[in-house]
Amino acid sequence: MPTLSIIIPVYNSEKYLKQCLDSILAQASDDFEILLIDDGSTDFSGKLCDEYASRYNNIYVFHEKNRGVSAARNKGIERAQGEYVIFVDSDDWLEKNALSFLMAQESDVDLIFYGSSFHSVNGNVTLYSPNLCICHGFSEVQEGMIDLITNPKYYDYLGFTWNKVFRSNILKEYNIRFIENLSYREDEVFTLHYAHYCKKLMILPNIENFIGCDSSFEEAGIVLYGAPFDSTTSFRPGARFGPSAIRHESFGLETYSPYQDSDLTDIQVFDSGDLELCFGSSEMALADIQNRAWEILEAGKIPLLLGGEHLVTLAAVRATARKYPGLHIIHFDAHADLRDDYLGARLSHACVIRRCHDILGDGRIHQFCIRSGEREEFRFAKEHTDLHPFTFEGLEETIQELDREQVPVYFTIDLDCLDPSVFPGTGTPEAGGVSFLELLAAIRKVSELNIVGADVNELAPMLDPSGVSTATACKVVRELLLAVAK
Repeated sequence: MPTLSIIIPVYNSEKYLKQCLDSILAQASDDFEILLIDDGSTDFSGKLCDEYASRYNNIYVFHEKNRGVSAARNKGIERAQGEYVIFVDSDDWLEKNALSFLMAQESDVDLIFYGSSFHSVNGNVTLYSPNLCICHGFSEVQEGMIDLITNPKYYDYLGFTWNKVFRSNILKEYNIRFIENLSYREDEVFTLHYAHYCKKLMILPNIENFIGCDSSFEEAGIVLYGAPFDSTTSFRPGARFGPSAIRHESFGLETYSPYQDSDLTDIQVFDSGDLELCFGSSEMALADIQNRAWEILEAGKIPLLLGGEHLVTLAAVRATARKYPGLHIIHFDAHADLRDDYLGARLSHACVIRRCHDILGDGRIHQFCIRSGEREEFRFAKEHTDLHPFTFEGLEETIQELDREQVPVYFTIDLDCLDPSVFPGTGTPEAGGVSFLELLAAIRKVSELNIVGADVNELAPMLDPSGVSTATACKVVRELLLAVAK
């Protein structure tokens, strides 16, 4: 019996059906069956269904008289053999590794909502990607559903079935079906009826994870989470698009690192997706990031944050310092980020390390590669932080000292520590940076310490049309994951 039954109603969709089926068949996981319900198509769709079924033994076709999409889905439910059911429209497609990501979730979940995007015929794209949420027990599930119904931001997210995973035995035991004579919001009625019998609900923010990061939350030792935020960027914006670009382009990498003779498939990493953040309030955005970091830390795991501008580090440090009162920071960056304010704002990417100093105090922030800042920032650093300008000189000695003391360490990497010839796709590039191999060696050295949290920030992918910066960021993330996991 397959784990998953994929039900696809088909009606006159020859234009899109091949892309839909090919995206499913290209998934890393093949523990599924595809049920193609041909709803009386008058074009080539029915023959195309038969052609695929003749080539793949996990594809089944049912040719029916035209009775509408609800009747077609009901036919699929009746024939489904999988433990779980998802509905895919014939003009949909699945992103790479989507099924592996869904199947890696907790096994006792009755209903999963997952992130999606809606592409209109005029080229507009609408993203549906709420915050991660897990509801336990009947009461919590019902409260979660009420929140979805009453929150205008998520209302449309509820009104589809193609972004959800249902448990087959609940559908069949309680005879939950689509109302066939209902032509408006029938998906929503179906979902609300089903939710009445659920004891555990999970809402996932995205369906595309970093390559090789397919573990469940319970199994994982490291949890990735994204903070697509760049509201205080002072020069060139775009870092908000960094986390999604890193995930998407990570599939151009191998999971194996010849530098470390280690593979992402050998370690346990869960990618929890991107947070949905308030761009109108830095403090509200930071609060959401801090809450996610705290949830991960409280579960005994290492949070690894993908930014976003560098201000997001402050939220992670707030949570980590609460968990580990003796926390130290190792900071790689082109900029000191020690201004007390930037144009009157004390919450800015130009002030992030100064705000971290407010939390940790003197002698617990160790800065490397710094080659830009106001004179006052360098004066402040001389008195209050352990500053190593321009290069990684002094890193070995710092590592030895922190290792002797066995202190917890938060590791933050602003990618503009790299030279712009290596990494031009960032908001404030600074000439005179380090090379990729120098950064890799430094990451491996820092990983010898007791790393309790980390982040990688400041990729603005559209500022480098060549894609080199994004590819570099992906490789940095892979090497950091493998180094921290050792």
